[in-house]
Amino acid sequence: PALTGVVRRDYQSAPAMNLWMLGAARWSTEAGARGLTLYGFAPAERVWRTVVQARGPGADPTFDPHLAFSMPLWGASAAKTLVGRVLHLAAPLVSPDGAIAPTLNPAPVVGEPIPQARAFIEAGAAMTVWAHLRSDLAARRGAGLHRRATPLPALIAPTKFGALSYNDFTQNYEFGAIDQFGDAVRLVMPADAYLDAKRLSDAARPPLLLTETGGDLDRPALRPIAVLHDGAQGVEVINLTLDVWTKRANALGALEALLPRNAASGGV
Repeated sequence: PALTGVVRRDYQSAPAMNLWMLGAARWSTEAGARGLTLYGFAPAERVWRTVVQARGPGADPTFDPHLAFSMPLWGASAAKTLVGRVLHLAAPLVSPDGAIAPTLNPAPVVGEPIPQARAFIEAGAAMTVWAHLRSDLAARRGAGLHRRATPLPALIAPTKFGALSYNDFTQNYEFGAIDQFGDAVRLVMPADAYLDAKRLSDAARPPLLLTETGGDLDRPALRPIAVLHDGAQGVEVINLTLDVWTKRANALGALEALLPRNAASGGV
């Protein structure tokens, strides 16, 4: 399986868990596969979990990831209403790669919205220091025959962004996310996402970003898939591949009060 992959996942019973649903992304491949991936973080175990709904090339032509995002997940409620909330899974089924089965019994209990962005930093879900980010990604990616090829989620809390540019070779927009020590990681967004890339790169007060990995781990390229900020009722999430981002920079939550401002304070 390490060489050739698997056709289907095998799920095993796991202990009950609380899960923060942090974002979702739709995707497709050149071969015709398409799907919806939701990302969650289990704060007690400090591990990432995924939920994937997908179809292979030519299979179920009626399947639309965007519509799936509006359909019930786990028999609870629409997947899009679960993002930003705390879920309690009494009897989760989990695969060796951390994915949760798309069908669960009993259905999860949907809790309140996650109260504030600070909770992600305190729980170790959000990275504030890129040296720690690279170590975390390398540990989760693995090495040799056990190196994972699927995208990995990473929640980052930048202190500022670099200038936006367009890469003619990759046909992506690129800009840097800079941590408190001046270290930068590269953010990439597709050519059709100019408005979102411009809004992010121009943000004076960067929000939390849920990203997917790509590229070399020594110089990782992260693709932003969701923006998280403090709202009136708790953390609000804008899923960049699924939601219409209608608000300008004033919708971005300020993280300046949350992030450490000196080298001695370190990070998660």
